[in-house]
Amino acid sequence: MGDEEGVRDAGRRVLCPGGVGGIWPEGSAQRGTFSRDCREVVERMELTGVVHPSETWNGYRKPPSEQKYSEDVSHIHQGLNFEPTREELNSLSKACSRLWELDMNRIVPGDDVLRKPTYSRFCVALDNYNPHQDKHEEIAFVEEIARTSPIKYLHRYLVQKGVVPQDYEDFKRMLTSLWFDLYGRGGNSSCSTAFEHVFVGEIKGRGQGESEVFCD
Repeated sequence: MGDEEGVRDAGRRVLCPGGVGGIWPEGSAQRGTFSRDCREVVERMELTGVVHPSETWNGYRKPPSEQKYSEDVSHIHQGLNFEPTREELNSLSKACSRLWELDMNRIVPGDDVLRKPTYSRFCVALDNYNPHQDKHEEIAFVEEIARTSPIKYLHRYLVQKGVVPQDYEDFKRMLTSLWFDLYGRGGNSSCSTAFEHVFVGEIKGRGQGESEVFCD
């Protein structure tokens, strides 16, 4: 197994320890079990001083305007160019390679991986995820990643493609809406989000009061 594949596998084991879903009754306490498992991993790591104490997570649940964020990468590395080249606009492979090159915060195996704000905020967004609540965590997560090089490059790339607003604040609102706005599936009322579908696993009606939870 290569280094990159190993990192992805480790991430999947933390975020989705079960590997596959199970079938549970509607309203079962198993709902959100993947995010709780993620929390348990972090709490075990706290005992050895590997990650920040849980007070950090609680701080991430404050109103977004009251939270502290990482310094914007464009302020740290002045002159860093986020504009895509003509070649990158014409080749998705080259654009992805540029994203990789710009990622100064990429995940690497190690005890301090969850100290990084983007990853710790991601775990908070997963923790007992409820699409009808958790708005502070969602907005704060988008604000945190919006300060990183890959998202800034993504914005400029999509602006050049004509699919997102030129204004960065409008882009962040659009990103939040795309990931966290509720939508219906299979004729059901609005109860799912893109973030939930990809990272958390969903409940799907099945038979008499049973549900199936999926996790990619």
